[in-house]
Amino acid sequence: MNLSLYVWLAVVAIVQLIAAAIEYNAIRNHVNGANGLFLFTAGVLSVVSLPVGGVIIWFLEGWHFALVGVALVGCSAALLFYGLLKALDRRARSAKQSG
Repeated sequence: MNLSLYVWLAVVAIVQLIAAAIEYNAIRNHVNGANGLFLFTAGVLSVVSLPVGGVIIWFLEGWHFALVGVALVGCSAALLFYGLLKALDRRARSAKQSG
C-alpha cells in the first residue's frame, strides 16, 4: 500500500478520535447539550474526504488503487464512527442512570 493512503486513513481516524474525546469529556462533566455535534461533524468531514482523497490517490497511483483506497478508508471510517457512537451512547446512558 502507498504511504499517502496510510496518512489519509490516519488523519480520518485521528479527527474522529479527537471528536469522540471532546464528546466523552462533555458527557463525563454532565454538560447540558452534549449532543454529539463534534462527532457528527467529524463523520461529515470523513465522508467529504473520500472524493478528495480519491482524486489525490488517483493522480499519484492510478484509478484502481484510488478505488481500493476510497473503499478501504470509507469502510474503516464508517466502522470507527459507528463504534464511537455506540460507546458514547453507552457512556451517556450509564451517566444518566447514575445521577
